[in-house]
Amino acid sequence: MKYLAIYVLFLTTSLYAQVEPISPEPISTIASDRFNFTFTPAAYYLSGKTEYDFHLTQLVIDTSGAVVDLTVRSLLEFPLDLFMAGASIGIGSPEGVERFWSAQVGVFTNLSDPRKPMKDSDWFTLENNFPTTLFSYTESDAKMDMLLANFEVTKELFNIGKAEIALLAGFRFQKIEQNIIGYNGWYLDTNFTQQPVSGTDPAIDYMVTYKGPQFGALTKIDFSPGVQINIKTAVSLTWVKDKDDHLLRKFHTIADGQGIGFISHFSARWFTGSKLMGRKSYVDFVGGYDYYYANISSTRVQYAYGGPSEPPVGYTTGGLPHDIKAQQIRFGLQFGLIF
Repeated sequence: MKYLAIYVLFLTTSLYAQVEPISPEPISTIASDRFNFTFTPAAYYLSGKTEYDFHLTQLVIDTSGAVVDLTVRSLLEFPLDLFMAGASIGIGSPEGVERFWSAQVGVFTNLSDPRKPMKDSDWFTLENNFPTTLFSYTESDAKMDMLLANFEVTKELFNIGKAEIALLAGFRFQKIEQNIIGYNGWYLDTNFTQQPVSGTDPAIDYMVTYKGPQFGALTKIDFSPGVQINIKTAVSLTWVKDKDDHLLRKFHTIADGQGIGFISHFSARWFTGSKLMGRKSYVDFVGGYDYYYANISSTRVQYAYGGPSEPPVGYTTGGLPHDIKAQQIRFGLQFGLIF
């Protein structure tokens, strides 16, 4: 019995020596180390307008023979009331990192033409003779094409409670082309009586672009694991270029210069808790307000015969001042996937 016990102990010890000890498997960190990729289609309604505000003052001789200032102002209001759609893709830091970062690019275009008319108003002021007087007003239909591209990167700087504050930088490009068709309105004759005027021919082709870098901040607030608020505010050094082709009067004006822009965006994000094709999904309720302003000079060229009241073909005038103002308000939905 004694030898049997020694044999069993020897056999057990030999087997233990031949089998390597089993170490516990380390917990995988693949998920926490993986970048987050996003794909976000969007649809929204855009409201607002672009104002082309031409104003010029020159010396003239009135009926008494005195030299006075004549100021002429022409305001063209191009509507931006339409539906937009597009998508953005992005890459971001893995979940759980101490300071998040992200990069995103999006492209959007219009799905419809403006729902409101284009408005053309003209005033004059004659020093010591007439106060500011509206002497012409017309409304026209507008057809439009728009392209909006936006690129931005963010890097978290610090957090306050549930809010994370990030630095934002990027580049924004927007091109708007409008074909103005027909006109209906009135003008003042020499007796200052309104006379109706209308037509159905193409009247104006207008193109404007805004492009430039943007700098600002992004604030993320996590109210719960399923609800997140994102607030973006940024300023933009904006280069503005526009071309206004008056088809009826056969002249165009071309201008470019530098202005400033303010860009804001708000989204309330709801993580649905469900997965689509194995991907985490979310819905954004979005809104925003953008504003651009530039005071630039244009050059007018008479490229064809426009009538007896127009200058001769080839006549060119430079240094004509006008302001560009654009206000854009948007609200809509985004549906996104996180890969």
